[in-house]
Amino acid sequence: MPKYTRLKHKDDTIATSAERPDLLADYFEKTQWGNTKSAETKNIHSNTKEFRNNLLFKEQANIKTGPYEFHELSAVVKKMKHKKAPGLDEIPADLFKAMDKES
Repeated sequence: MPKYTRLKHKDDTIATSAERPDLLADYFEKTQWGNTKSAETKNIHSNTKEFRNNLLFKEQANIKTGPYEFHELSAVVKKMKHKKAPGLDEIPADLFKAMDKES
């Protein structure tokens, strides 16, 4: 039988094996995870517009989301390794390496 750390109730009595799950659940709910949300975001559900518009940072990262340019693509293709298994698209990296700017 494994030896567990003895968990105690608030009145210092040792918890039985049957009481352990509830005691741990209470600990995690109140102490470990506690009150992590601020008052403004507490009732905002993740599928609402308010949640999606709630920014973590004041500044947005400058991430380019438009079409990529050829020099960006060629830099990535150069890093690809020869004779490796293709990914989910089943296109081997060697095919990309054989392409030129017009292809």
